[in-house]
Amino acid sequence: MIFSKDTDLVRAFEVSKAQWLTGALLGHLEGGKTFPSALL
Repeated sequence: MIFSKDTDLVRAFEVSKAQWLTGALLGHLEGGKTFPSALL
């Protein structure tokens, strides 16, 4: 995924990536119950 130098787009991408990783980690810790919601 390639963005221009638009810092807002880059920041939004980094935030959503961090949220996905957090959701995936929480899902793993909780036996996978929350993992599907992390993909939405």
